[in-house]
Amino acid sequence: MEFTDMSTSSIGILWALVAMVGWGLGDYFIQRNVRVIGIWRTLIFINIIGTVILFPLVYKELTQIQNFGDVLYPIITGFVMLVATLFDFEALKQGKLAIMEPILSIELPIAAIFAVLIWSESISWAGWLLIIAIFIGITLAATEHHAHLQYHKRIFEKGVVYALITAVGMALADLLAGISSQKTSPLLTVYGIWVFILVITVIYLAKHGELKKIGPDFRAHPWALLAVGIFDTLGWIGFCYGAKSIPIAITTAIGQSYIVITILLGIFVNRELIKRHQIIGVATTVISVIALAWITG
Repeated sequence: MEFTDMSTSSIGILWALVAMVGWGLGDYFIQRNVRVIGIWRTLIFINIIGTVILFPLVYKELTQIQNFGDVLYPIITGFVMLVATLFDFEALKQGKLAIMEPILSIELPIAAIFAVLIWSESISWAGWLLIIAIFIGITLAATEHHAHLQYHKRIFEKGVVYALITAVGMALADLLAGISSQKTSPLLTVYGIWVFILVITVIYLAKHGELKKIGPDFRAHPWALLAVGIFDTLGWIGFCYGAKSIPIAITTAIGQSYIVITILLGIFVNRELIKRHQIIGVATTVISVIALAWITG
């Protein structure tokens, strides 16, 4: 798929940057909330807040739906994203976070390959080099200890298989979200994904008797939960609008660089210390994202 209009490309780059910032801030608040109320209860707040925010924006589109495909694309995307998320949970449950995170970063090159092979996107050699550079930067930034970069020594670690499945699943979800945005609309895509996952999450929490904890959770942590819902939803809106204007592979590369935002928040807000190779990774990612944005837009 070709994208040639320069003004459209520039807008697409801006939306991809919105995805990067939204996901970065969202990930920061996800980590904070998960440690307090758990994964599933954090997930339901993301979906509830996201659907409430999006409903007024997609109401007219919902009343004008005539083609089942308009609904099918977001549902399939939501299903793939939920399955990948469950594998992600299992990977993090079985394995060490420091070892799982660099493996999960493989999502980026897989998503780029999917976009080219499945969706026939065209990326220049310079674009490929910068995508690879961003992947290397993300991997370095996400790796706490340089020894964990030795992938061949970690193949038999617990949780690695689940992490690899997660990376492939999320890469496929990125592609499907981009395709859905191009076929239908970005807002309808995000809304459909959120509604689907919300229904599944409500069923899960009701089955485990945890649905009654939602009210007390919100009363105890209103601002942190509002923040995670707003920023994660904003991240996906940015991604879907970006994927409608520029190649999905490019949007994914820029959006996945959100780890830079997360690390910077960790440094300046949580006073965390990072290693030299992580600093190199952050610098590599930032420079590569700027270069990729420049050659694209």
